[in-house]
Amino acid sequence: MGTDKNTPLYISNDLYLTLPKEEQDKFELFARYKDDPKDDDWEDENRIFWGVDDLMEFWGTEYCSNATGSVYKKLISEEEVEEWEEKGEAFTSVQEDEQEVPCNPVRIDPYF
Repeated sequence: MGTDKNTPLYISNDLYLTLPKEEQDKFELFARYKDDPKDDDWEDENRIFWGVDDLMEFWGTEYCSNATGSVYKKLISEEEVEEWEEKGEAFTSVQEDEQEVPCNPVRIDPYF
């Protein structure tokens, strides 16, 4: 196990905006998702999401037209993976009080 930072981390703009400025500065804007039509055969050209259901879970919505926003990226080390998973879970638990569909705003080396 090294400390090489080569594992992609993607977070939603909702989570990004809760981070301190010095942490935000470590991320780059990676992609934007608009409310364009998506069906069950939709494929993510950015290779972050498996499909529409995964995209909707990331944004915490049951309607793909609401699965919109910016995705930020940075590379992390293997040692940082658990920390970011916990940050995503903490953000999700706070959002559960506000939304009918909880979000999961963190993707780490998403399946590819």
